[in-house]
Amino acid sequence: MPDTASSVLFFLQCVLWFFIAKKDNLAKAERQSAKEVVKALIDGLWALILPVFILVGLRSGKFTPTEAGVIAAVYALVIGLFVYIQRIKN
Repeated sequence: MPDTASSVLFFLQCVLWFFIAKKDNLAKAERQSAKEVVKALIDGLWALILPVFILVGLRSGKFTPTEAGVIAAVYALVIGLFVYIQRIKN
């Protein structure tokens, strides 16, 4: 029941935000070109691999959920420090 209630409240919040934005005539974001979308996907590829890596490891029995949390934390730390910092510096 709590899941249903939170889902309904979130839906109502989205509907309310839609009507407020429509009434205030807020500016819409520009559509990105296909080239920009592909570039963003490639830039975020390391981060997008993490959930796949965790799910494959759990489903294949390579590690437990607790170990998956540790692996995810270490993976995110290493990728954040060595991959994304290099992109920020350049």
